[in-house]
Amino acid sequence: MPALTACSVVPLYNISPYHLWDGLKTILMDDASVNLGFPEQIRKNQFDIVQHLGLLYHVRDPLMTLSQARSVIKTGGYLLLETAAILNSEESFMLFNGPPEAKYRFYNDVTSWWAATVPCIQEMLKTTLFEPLSHTIRTIHDRRAGKYEIGRACLVAKAIPGKEMELASYRELLRTFRNPGLVPDYL
Repeated sequence: MPALTACSVVPLYNISPYHLWDGLKTILMDDASVNLGFPEQIRKNQFDIVQHLGLLYHVRDPLMTLSQARSVIKTGGYLLLETAAILNSEESFMLFNGPPEAKYRFYNDVTSWWAATVPCIQEMLKTTLFEPLSHTIRTIHDRRAGKYEIGRACLVAKAIPGKEMELASYRELLRTFRNPGLVPDYL
């Protein structure tokens, strides 16, 4: 039986998904991170895996959080994503949950903003420099809300370099004044 080796998993909690890059920079780029023994790769915010679990539907700007996640994953690394989703549509759209007094809501929860279709989730990932791995997509039905089947979707997406995107889309991402979140050094 092979000997067990030390694990290099470094859990980091309670950092805003809108300011992930800056939050991690504060924790990892200072002198204390060297003394704590964080590897150089981690101190440069180049993680192999980032979890984005149960978050996307709770944030007001889902693309911003995906961009921030991509900014801290090294190219070739992976994003683990789980979120609320619309399961019975092949169209690409997000359904807004609305304010508490709205007539139509799919979750009676003021912290839930969106449910995206699985194709929409895949397209959002592609526009933030991820390649969704279609063989990893799993869904679980939760409830019916009007004509929509609401449930959960989870998948793994691989971080890709900007050069693998269509050129016009890649150039648009470089316009960070319109598309904040991605850190240009990682494009």
